[in-house]
Amino acid sequence: GPMKRSHSHMPRPPKYRVENLTADDVDHFFHQYESGLLPRYLMSRGKVQPTHEGLRHLTGRDFVEVVQDPKVSVLVEFVSENCE
Repeated sequence: GPMKRSHSHMPRPPKYRVENLTADDVDHFFHQYESGLLPRYLMSRGKVQPTHEGLRHLTGRDFVEVVQDPKVSVLVEFVSENCE
């Protein structure tokens, strides 16, 4: 049957990426994690420049920065390829 999806207003927990893992890397990873220095891993394309009409596609990399900018008003339309 069709895949059932659930939506939530709560953001998912952040993800982090570790490559070429060694025993030393594990300690370093958790030290950075506990210090809040670990960069989040986003499966999102990079920032997209606005068009000449001022429209832009927001990504996981710039969403918060753009919508929380107190100098501008923003209207966001959420679109999913899975919506009919």
